[in-house]
Amino acid sequence: MEYIFNVSTTDCDLLLLQLSQALEKITELISRKNQPKIWKYTDKLNGRKKVPETVSKCRRVRRNAYGVINLTLGIFILIPGLMDPKELIVPLVVGVIATLLGTIILLPKKKTKKNPFLKSAKLLLDNASILPNGKTQVLFTDQEMKFNNVVNDTKTVLEENIPYSNFEYMIETKDAFLITYNNCATILQKKDLNTHSVDDFSDYINSKLELIKT
Repeated sequence: MEYIFNVSTTDCDLLLLQLSQALEKITELISRKNQPKIWKYTDKLNGRKKVPETVSKCRRVRRNAYGVINLTLGIFILIPGLMDPKELIVPLVVGVIATLLGTIILLPKKKTKKNPFLKSAKLLLDNASILPNGKTQVLFTDQEMKFNNVVNDTKTVLEENIPYSNFEYMIETKDAFLITYNNCATILQKKDLNTHSVDDFSDYINSKLELIKT
């Protein structure tokens, strides 16, 4: 049985985030292999019981209430202090502190986490979008992955054979497969699968090696 991918131009916009997540997963797997004790401790911390959403919501409401109270009292105390700062220096200082504290509490918290794998994913996709002359096919047989270059629909030039034993990782995303082997990487888009269904291919590969899904 053979599964054939007729490689087309890579959809970089569609796959950028997916590929970055795949690279992140590979990095985690390598780290787990090299630092098992650290990951055992990390998994233990991550496994702790999370705060229920209702409790988290109550905490947010209580926090906002504290902010409103501090801001209101701060302004209330601050105004007389501004009118007579020499005589009411203490209320002035207290009012400024309370006003600032209330403002800080009520400021929305921005959760922005930069994805460190986007740059590497972009580089891989840029390289993958450069196709050789002719039509590239990737075939999966019982023993290996083959690269063929079809020229003018008649001449097929054998490019390379990669046995499954050389595979390091194979990651499945929503729209593609990322394969690493021999310090190389190949991206295959699911839409390019010419034979059988994607589910059949995933099951087939999973019988040969571990297929990791993101």
